[in-house]
Formats: sequence, C-alpha cells, structure tokens
Amino acid sequence: MWWKAVKIGAIASGVIVMLAFIGLLVMVTRPALLVGVDGSALAYSIGDGEASSGDCNRSTGGDWRCHLLGGEVSGRFDVNVNWMGCWTATLDRASPGANPPGQLDGCIQLGDVITTESLSD
Repeated sequence: MWWKAVKIGAIASGVIVMLAFIGLLVMVTRPALLVGVDGSALAYSIGDGEASSGDCNRSTGGDWRCHLLGGEVSGRFDVNVNWMGCWTATLDRASPGANPPGQLDGCIQLGDVITTESLSD
C-alpha cells in the first residue's frame, strides 16, 4: 500500500518539475507570452541593444510606432507584433544621416525584457 503512495508522489513530482521546466523555457525564449509586450523591451529588441535610446508606443490600430536613435536602425518604424512577441518593423522615416534597412523582423527575448541597464538601476 505504501508503495502505491510513493509511485503517485513520484509521478506528481515529475509532472511539477516538467511544468516548471516548460514555464522556464517559455520565459527564456518567448517572455511576451507570460509578461506581455512592453514598449521599452520592443525598442530594445528592434535596436538589437545597439540603439542609444528608443521608445515604442501602441498606436490606435493595435500596432506599435517606435522611434530609435543611434546604431544601425536609427529612425521611425511601424511595428506589427504577434501573440508570441515576434515583430515585423517597417521603416517609416530614417533619421538624418542614417541608412537603416527598410524592414526588420525578430522576436522579443528574455535579454530584451531584463537588460543590464535595468539591473543596474
């Protein structure tokens, strides 16, 4: 009888560990699924951490408008973000002297949500 309780406990523990691992995996690869899309994380992701400053604001249609300065992606972008936190940024207007690509795509990663700058604050 006690052996049956040990088996059930082992199975329950295995399921809990597996669910924790899946949650950790989702948080590392697609944090937007758990924490949502944040304008600063989106700007950091589009700028690939190289833009000296940037901000993104949600526009009326649900898309985003991002202004990035510095780095190779300096300009204003219209950004469409899907439910997984993956985005497509289309250049609306380049900053003077900059030559950013016309379209960029990528996904928000954990490093875009938790940056070294946010840890030092």
